[in-house]
Amino acid sequence: MGIDVASGCDAIDANPQWLRVRVASGAVRTIPWSTIRVAGLDRSSGGSEPHEFVIDMSKPADPSRQSLWILYPEGAIEVRLEESDPKRAEVLQQFPAQLGERWKGAEFSVQQALFGMSRRSSRGMPKVLIVMIAVMLLSILAAVIVLFVVKGN
Repeated sequence: MGIDVASGCDAIDANPQWLRVRVASGAVRTIPWSTIRVAGLDRSSGGSEPHEFVIDMSKPADPSRQSLWILYPEGAIEVRLEESDPKRAEVLQQFPAQLGERWKGAEFSVQQALFGMSRRSSRGMPKVLIVMIAVMLLSILAAVIVLFVVKGN
């Protein structure tokens, strides 16, 4: 589970089914809206002052950009949106419509993003493992019952 960084409004595209982001490494992440856990604009990077938490150390935070954070099952993406780009408003208006309560707007912070990621990684056992354990216990119970019935005859 990692954190990717994308720069500029041209790095993000959306339609009613998915959000597509071209990250700094050149990879394209296509994320269905339904899988996005939470998204929002980092309130500490509100344009006039860059946020202090810089993930991509090769590029310093730019005060003319605001960080859009997107948390999804595979990790998180920080998209650094230019304040002056006309595409910015078009991109951002899709988030409340697609995410509803999962869109936090400008009331989001890097700390929430990191906390959300750490909570995800510390979840309990996967469902598949639980099902396997249940099947094994039922098999053992069936074997004990069969042995009890055979010895009883």
